[in-house]
Amino acid sequence: MNGTMFSMFSFINRGISFVLLIILARYIMPAEYGRLSLFNTIVQLLGFFIALSCQGYFTISYFQRKGELFRQDVSSIVLIMAGCTVVCSVILLFSQDALARFAELPPLYLWFALIICVGEVFFYLLMDLMRIQEKVLRYGLLSCGFAVISFALSIYMVVYKGLNWEGRIYTHLIIAVVSGLLGFGVLAYKRLFSRHVTWEGTKTVIKWGVPLIPHHATGWIKQGCDRFIINGAHSIEAVGVFSFALNMTSIVNMIGMAFNQTNSVTIYQILASDKTAKEKKTFLKRQTRNIGLIYTIGYVAVLVFGTALVFWALPKYRPSLPYFWITSISGYLNCLYYLFVNYLFYYHKNSNIMMITFLTAVLHLGMSLLLTRYSLYWTAVIYVISQAIVLILIARQSLRVIREKLAD
Repeated sequence: MNGTMFSMFSFINRGISFVLLIILARYIMPAEYGRLSLFNTIVQLLGFFIALSCQGYFTISYFQRKGELFRQDVSSIVLIMAGCTVVCSVILLFSQDALARFAELPPLYLWFALIICVGEVFFYLLMDLMRIQEKVLRYGLLSCGFAVISFALSIYMVVYKGLNWEGRIYTHLIIAVVSGLLGFGVLAYKRLFSRHVTWEGTKTVIKWGVPLIPHHATGWIKQGCDRFIINGAHSIEAVGVFSFALNMTSIVNMIGMAFNQTNSVTIYQILASDKTAKEKKTFLKRQTRNIGLIYTIGYVAVLVFGTALVFWALPKYRPSLPYFWITSISGYLNCLYYLFVNYLFYYHKNSNIMMITFLTAVLHLGMSLLLTRYSLYWTAVIYVISQAIVLILIARQSLRVIREKLAD
């Protein structure tokens, strides 16, 4: 029951973001939408390095280490993030003008992106704490509450204040600061910070997180670099049109992420339980089958509803529909990827994940550099090919690990 509620709240949260995407598209022209997409690309890039991708270790540590060791790991994550923030600040201080010219954004917005990343890490930790402690109502209130506030504030900034794409950036900044302060305050109130942080413990956290930087960067290598490639080969308006198709595809990914946030915790609980290997495998097979069915139904619903909505409500974005029909397949394949990757996370096979996703992303980038100049249809097809490769290789690795770890 709790798992269903967590998934529902997460889905509502992301559903609100989807509705916001549609509404804002009516007021932001494709060229401005392209600039907003470039800003989001910068935020995504900084997010990989701001805590060395160690924040995901929070859930693993909760189930594997407990007590004081868990608090030490939480403190290590925060200290790692603080160090990375200082390094990023120094880099920005001395190279913000050059970076701003490359990103086609005002220099101040680069600092906004850094602040947003820090705030989102603290809120991420808070949401993970609510999930693993099964605080369903608090999780729903916080996740959906901030989503509603972000929705209302974005409409106010973009529509009523007439700030266009910049209004969405200001909203993102405000929400990240407020939610980040809340996350830090709750973690401190619950005394999840320890003064006895050891270098050995911190190294364990870093070793877990660093291999995931290339893994997490694969999305940026694909979408972020593609936006710059499209801008160079075509136009900023083409960036906006294709980015809109990718954002529509991200709704399919949102379904995968929403259910995976709960499904991953369930998998970790089962793997850490005292059940026999046979009982664990039986439960996990049933769980995989049920979540896979949900992903399939969700994909079809998004494909049909999204097409109808764009066709009738957003005529200036109709050129993005053919790209969406193709890239949405990659979104569905990404959902299926979530069914397998959690086993590799749990058993610390992060290097395996990194090698597969990063090398596939490099392949994606190479194909995009060669083919995007000819047509954006080629770019869309590349998404499907690269994600299919990732799914096949991750599934093979996960099934192998399960056979080894859950041998009868």
